[in-house]
Amino acid sequence: MGLKPIFLKKSSLFILLAIVAVATALRLFHLDYQSLWIDEIASMNGSDPDLTWREVVHYSVTDQPPAFFLLLHLWFKMFPYTGFFGRLLPMIIGIAGILAMFFLGKEAKDERVGWIAALITCFSFIHILFSQEVRFYSLLFFSSAASYLFFIRAIKGRRVLDFSMYIVSTILLLYTHYFGLVVFATQGILFLVILFLRPLDKKFIILSLCSALLISVAIIPWIPIFVSDAKTETFWIQPEPWYFPFKYFYVYFKDIISCIAYAIALILYGTSLYKKFLDRHSLDPTDIVLVGSVVGSFLIPIVYSLIQTPMLQVRYSLIALPSIIVMISLGMALLKGNYQLVALPFICCAAFFSLVVIERHYVKINKEDWRGIVTAVINERDTAATFVSLKAWYCNYYFRSLGSPIRAILPDQFKAMVSTPRDVWWMEGFDIAPGPSIEEIDFTNAGFIRLKVDSAFRTRAIHYRLVE
Repeated sequence: MGLKPIFLKKSSLFILLAIVAVATALRLFHLDYQSLWIDEIASMNGSDPDLTWREVVHYSVTDQPPAFFLLLHLWFKMFPYTGFFGRLLPMIIGIAGILAMFFLGKEAKDERVGWIAALITCFSFIHILFSQEVRFYSLLFFSSAASYLFFIRAIKGRRVLDFSMYIVSTILLLYTHYFGLVVFATQGILFLVILFLRPLDKKFIILSLCSALLISVAIIPWIPIFVSDAKTETFWIQPEPWYFPFKYFYVYFKDIISCIAYAIALILYGTSLYKKFLDRHSLDPTDIVLVGSVVGSFLIPIVYSLIQTPMLQVRYSLIALPSIIVMISLGMALLKGNYQLVALPFICCAAFFSLVVIERHYVKINKEDWRGIVTAVINERDTAATFVSLKAWYCNYYFRSLGSPIRAILPDQFKAMVSTPRDVWWMEGFDIAPGPSIEEIDFTNAGFIRLKVDSAFRTRAIHYRLVE
């Protein structure tokens, strides 16, 4: 079976552009409505255009591999260093992910499946959410979809170009997130399975082994970091409950109607695979890759979580979402044309209603408001005071971006001051304790009294004054 051309007819291009236009509107609207939250500020600070490239790479050692941070650093060399433009880059990458999903669906079967896959991704809650964050998750989704796209094309066509694109997309994936290793390992297992099931093909074996070798060589500089992080015995992620697949599936779409419809589509797809296997006693390599990629994306982290430390988290499972969406699309494509014409618009409308009305995604504040609390402190015009915070690194991003000369210091720096200042502002956020923190107790014991509290969502600033 020959490979499908990548060029589209005018009608197909029009449909795809319409989906992209809707997706862009859903992701661009209120892009900067909420403050950057703590992880986003970390990305902004780590990709500061005033840093050197080496310093950006050095920062990424404490976060994730450097691909996204280097890309963001380059972006800020060309565009303003603001939260809006910081979020604009992941949004653009998110749109690229929708295009990748079209081609992945098209490669799995035909253009209709590609349209459905792109449309489902367009309205996916988790994809919209992470396309509006200054983090690497939209790039993780895109590179996962691209890696599996060219993995399937390489298996089906054995073209050097497809293997080359597979190498590039997989290296990008591995340098975007540590869960890229899960994808690469899963693809290695799938390669062995397909090699066992199909007739011996020397060209395919040689190209596959060369690809694996080149990818392995490309990630050598980051292997010490991989190994070091693998030894971590404590992590912020908590073990997931036994029903986590259902929880994740709901978070992907955040709409009951969509989830029910997509679950039915998956059942239809699974039933068709079962019938196909009974008739032919074999499965297409594409189906093996789609099913195997989802199984590997969850099974490997589960096993690791059991023997080392929990590592399964819904945002990390974005590596499995492209294949899940394509399988849903294949199931939807099994419906008769009239049912598709009714079902797809209805599901899209339900997803949009859930996004806007039920989840209140565009107006509900759910990220700690560092911008709001820093603005409130600046408006106090108390520049002579000392500003102290365990999150000084994060506070100072907004002090700087809002044009204030104020800079927060860490508690240890405050304790090391030669003379005790008269006025102190204590700033905290993200993980605010229900009672007084240790630092606040220290202020009280040192003779400070509380004068005022400014609060924003999950952040606050407390004004203390030393009693003479």
